[in-house]
Amino acid sequence: MRQSVKTIFVLLLLVGLFYLINDSIRASAVKVEIDFSEFIANALPEPDENGVEQPTKV
Repeated sequence: MRQSVKTIFVLLLLVGLFYLINDSIRASAVKVEIDFSEFIANALPEPDENGVEQPTKV
């Protein structure tokens, strides 16, 4: 009886850790996607006063 209780507890602990890790990976993936979209927006050429897009200076 004691062994089965210990086994169930360990399984619950592993499932909880899996959900925590999975949630943190998903949160960091969303953060990276937001940073990447800002990077693309900053890298796009901006039009000058005549409306002609000039390449950005690096």
